Amino acid sequence: MEAHLGSSFRIEIDGLGEASFSRCSGLGARVEVVRASEGGAAGPRLLPGEVRWDPLVLERGWVQDPRLWEWFESGEPRSGAVEILTPDGAPAGRWSFRRGWPARWSGPSFDAGRDEIALEVLEIVHEGLRWEKP
Repeated sequence: MEAHLGSSFRIEIDGLGEASFSRCSGLGARVEVVRASEGGAAGPRLLPGEVRWDPLVLERGWVQDPRLWEWFESGEPRSGAVEILTPDGAPAGRWSFRRGWPARWSGPSFDAGRDEIALEVLEIVHEGLRWEKP
């Protein structure tokens, strides 16, 4: 098994195609802990509860492409995927999400005294991730 660079990835969103982003975070989940008391037990048992999915947070330099803003305005659920790529650009792994929709969009900040890239941030909430081998 070889490690892959976190700088080489691709994002796909149904109906929008591939989109280029400089940063992606939020590939994660956690299981809620349920405490259950049982008669005669010394203490509560800890049981798995509901799975909570972290939102995907995508960042990129602002471009003149209105598709993300239009999706944000529509609120329409879409499926998509985050792929990590090998050095030659082939998919090494894929995390598919289902029924995702944009919960937050941030446009660029402006400061005439600084030379920084104008960033766009999109936060996508979804109903689950699935890891797929390429």
